[in-house]
Amino acid sequence: MKKNIEDSTKDTKEKAKTLILMMAMILSQPYEIQEWTEELIVLLMKNKKISKVVSDKFSKEFVPKFFDKHAGLANINERSLSSEVYSELKHTYNPVSYCI
Repeated sequence: MKKNIEDSTKDTKEKAKTLILMMAMILSQPYEIQEWTEELIVLLMKNKKISKVVSDKFSKEFVPKFFDKHAGLANINERSLSSEVYSELKHTYNPVSYCI
């Protein structure tokens, strides 16, 4: 999947399908963070604007579901995301409002 995303000869639809598959893979492991989870989340964050469908799925479906299963819970395998990745995901989940 990673090669598919990084391959410049692949069209946008193929890359979008791969990104959606990555989201499904991460969500298929509720309450666990695998050794590959952070790498896939970083790829998702870098490429989420590849299409409107992927961007909407990432911000409106994937991130809320991810935090529903992982926020504040001890993971079964005791792995965690780096603070940078976690804070960027948290910002997507709950953006700061600058309105008064």
